[in-house]
Amino acid sequence: MDTVFPALLTMVLLVVIRMRFSGAVQLVLSVLTMVYLGADYLENAFVAGLLRTDPAALTVSDVRVASAATITKYAALLPCLIAALVTYVQ
Repeated sequence: MDTVFPALLTMVLLVVIRMRFSGAVQLVLSVLTMVYLGADYLENAFVAGLLRTDPAALTVSDVRVASAATITKYAALLPCLIAALVTYVQ
């Protein structure tokens, strides 16, 4: 599920962005959508690595990297979701 959902959400957002926006706004939102996709898959990989690691061997740095991917994912996703929702509310 966590490998399919990010790709499907990205495809839906890109379709909405391409249909409802143009120019620089379309470009920025499209790039943010792709950043979301990459960050989501990176987050999944980092969390999987954390889960496979012996708890005694975990470092603060490992957790920070996974956390940074999560923050990046949502920071990129939120403007895209807001933009998509605003176009359908109007």
